[in-house]
Amino acid sequence: MSDTIAGVPVPPDSESNRAGIPGHLESQVPSPDTRRPAGAMIWLVAADLVPEALETAKPWTVAYTMTASGAAMLAFVLLLF
Repeated sequence: MSDTIAGVPVPPDSESNRAGIPGHLESQVPSPDTRRPAGAMIWLVAADLVPEALETAKPWTVAYTMTASGAAMLAFVLLLF
């Protein structure tokens, strides 16, 4: 008989079973390698895009746009999961 995690059956020979993650959810768990590209994207925005935006727009417009886009991205991610 197979084990269950949160009511989901997990085969005993599954490698994910040792990690405590069901096999069908394994692809949704971020790997440690996803942190480096995220940090690079944050650096790109902070170092290049924000100063360029501040040259052409008012600071409140840039701040509002960044906040709205961050909230929209978070809402989209939460909608997916």
